[in-house]
Amino acid sequence: QAPIYTYITVPFVVIIFFIIGIYTLLNERHIYNHWIIRIGLLTTLALSFLNNIDKYDIILIWPIILICVLGLNKIKKTIYFLPISIGFMVISIFELVRILLI
Repeated sequence: QAPIYTYITVPFVVIIFFIIGIYTLLNERHIYNHWIIRIGLLTTLALSFLNNIDKYDIILIWPIILICVLGLNKIKKTIYFLPISIGFMVISIFELVRILLI
């Protein structure tokens, strides 16, 4: 049986939330934005010192999730939230079925 870390995945549609989150992170000045940037830079720096980052790249999941949540919060305030959410759920179901069948 494969280890649990191989089951952790993010659907490719999250790139929409990630890009909007990066845009929000760079344009809005809040104290938590600075912490997200610091966490992302420190984890990337820590991984750069390792020769084999296999199994250690999981520490990058927290900055990625926080940036995606920022993007989701930004979209939540617009009229595009419902269509994007429905599209995301449909594609995520297909991704989940693909992961479970393979």
